[in-house]
Amino acid sequence: MVQWLIYAGFACLAVSGFALRGFSGVDREQGQYRTEEPQDRQLKQKLVNWSALLAVVFFLLAGLAAWLM
Repeated sequence: MVQWLIYAGFACLAVSGFALRGFSGVDREQGQYRTEEPQDRQLKQKLVNWSALLAVVFFLLAGLAAWLM
């Protein structure tokens, strides 16, 4: 069970990384930022915030489950 919580935490971190475009080049990211709508940027920021928060929750649950075992 603990390993699945850790996998879910890393999956949430990957979602937030892709939403932030953390895995792309600087030139590409700057060009896409200028062409995005402000609503799209706000939606992506909400997605990043919630997925990062969910990742923290999964990691805390995994630590708690490992500690209880």
